[in-house]
Amino acid sequence: MSAPKTFTIADAHKLSGISEGMIDYLCRVGITKPSASNLKVRGKARLFTFSDIIMLRTIKVLIEKGVSPSRLKEALKTLRKKYPDITPEHLPARFLVTDGKWALFKNENDVLENLNKGGQFVFSFVVDMQPIQKHIIDQLSKKNGTN
Repeated sequence: MSAPKTFTIADAHKLSGISEGMIDYLCRVGITKPSASNLKVRGKARLFTFSDIIMLRTIKVLIEKGVSPSRLKEALKTLRKKYPDITPEHLPARFLVTDGKWALFKNENDVLENLNKGGQFVFSFVVDMQPIQKHIIDQLSKKNGTN
């Protein structure tokens, strides 16, 4: 895939679904940053990388799911620090998980990291309840069939 190296704020708006005004706000409060531009020079256009666009779209989803901006800022700071190389060819993991309070990232090793706690690993697993239910029903059927 051949993606442009940089994106304007108009491009960022179109690709992320976040208004230009909101992107400007997110940049000013430090929730996101246009990493392809030098912010120290006034009057320069904000230029975003592919990774920035992914972050903006992620921010949109997390805000819609109820994650507060302050928790979001903390979580994204950890995500950028631990995984700076999000490119069209590389995504460090597929899932970002939230309960509306915490942002969790399922890394390449299928481990959940709490991004609000500096990337601390979270004990997690999924139990498939259907086989358990089937096992109990089977056991009850055997018991009732032998009585």
